[in-house]
Amino acid sequence: FTVCCRRLSICVVHATGRYPEASSSGDLIRGLDDVDNALIYHAGTRRDTGDAYITNGGRVLAVSARAMTREKAVRAVYTEVEKIDFPGVQYRRDIGSLHFEPEPCNTPLTNEKGKDAP
Repeated sequence: FTVCCRRLSICVVHATGRYPEASSSGDLIRGLDDVDNALIYHAGTRRDTGDAYITNGGRVLAVSARAMTREKAVRAVYTEVEKIDFPGVQYRRDIGSLHFEPEPCNTPLTNEKGKDAP
């Protein structure tokens, strides 16, 4: 995980069912529109002729969520990860499970007007 904007960010990768030995393509990805508290990075995706997202092999998506603590960031990312589905989807369920907290950043974040950022 990374420290970003005074928060912890955790990213979980969705992969096709047999990855890394083999990968599949052309499976409809469901649930992307249901994700509302995370960023979704597309890697192995493409759009079909009907404009739906489908798998395009290997590492398909990365979902990243953030919170003020590791525990909350883990809950946030897996809440969103579970909304996404496609045939054979797999992802690690231990991301963010290391039991340590990063040292706090002592550098204040500022916005373009020089004021503390939220």
